[in-house]
Amino acid sequence: MSGLPKIDQVTISATLCVALLTLQSCTKEVQEVAGCNFISKTNLTLVLDEEFDTDIIDTTATWTFMTGKCRDTTITVIGPDTIKECFWDDREQQLFTNRIENARIDSGNLKLIGRFENPPFQENNFTSARLTTKNKFTLNSGLIEVRAIVPSGEGLWPSIFLMPTREENNIFDLAELGAMRSNGINTSEVLSYISYADTSGEQTSIDYQFSFPENDSVDFSADYHIYTLQWNSDCIQFFVDDVPVDVPATRSSILPASWILDQNYFLVLDFALGGNGGANVPFSVLNPFSSPSQEFIIDYVKIYQ
Repeated sequence: MSGLPKIDQVTISATLCVALLTLQSCTKEVQEVAGCNFISKTNLTLVLDEEFDTDIIDTTATWTFMTGKCRDTTITVIGPDTIKECFWDDREQQLFTNRIENARIDSGNLKLIGRFENPPFQENNFTSARLTTKNKFTLNSGLIEVRAIVPSGEGLWPSIFLMPTREENNIFDLAELGAMRSNGINTSEVLSYISYADTSGEQTSIDYQFSFPENDSVDFSADYHIYTLQWNSDCIQFFVDDVPVDVPATRSSILPASWILDQNYFLVLDFALGGNGGANVPFSVLNPFSSPSQEFIIDYVKIYQ
């Protein structure tokens, strides 16, 4: 890609189709960004449009609840013996449930709700929810938009990310693509990330911190913002409210040459409490006498391919 001339938008002719391997179609407009050729959003097809305008969460066609809690939080997130139980744990404190108390649709919004439980629920002090499109909807390239409000408070850790459908071997050989992660202790900043294994098999994370300029500071917990991830077989890029988080991550810059990007992924929306990315959740944040719950509010999810 680096040998191509820099262009803003162009309709690619059939004679260039073989050379432009990142394109899904030879007749669609593409936008060149820092050596990456992404199909323009206006030329992609909206394949999932979830507006949460029904009374219940659609677990028939779109969403699957992931429930439970990793029991051994000391296990390293590597290897086939631990992946199915612990790969999503990060030493978090919550039990994920499928209860209406932890996930529901309210006034056109999906609300993932973190709760302090007194008395404990199934021997857990904290509960929350994780929804995925696993076994329902997958894609191997495209663009994802999620409009959401993040919660504010120490230990609150909502995320929007993609996971590969393959479960064998080391999950980070296959990559986790994070459109947004927020730490409730600092809601003027959000994080986009890429996780994979380095050459020694250890987890490696490429993190992109994002905040608006000080003179245009934004509290992401105060209103809705749009978190976008676009990717193809060679490039990944993140946006917040259409503002690029950074230049694209590419094969020629930072992505491992052997890393599989053009495989099937499913989308994950979750609200973690505590853990490696969120610290402990103090009772003053989730307190049954003052603030018994906190909410990660999702207005819509749109996926283009």
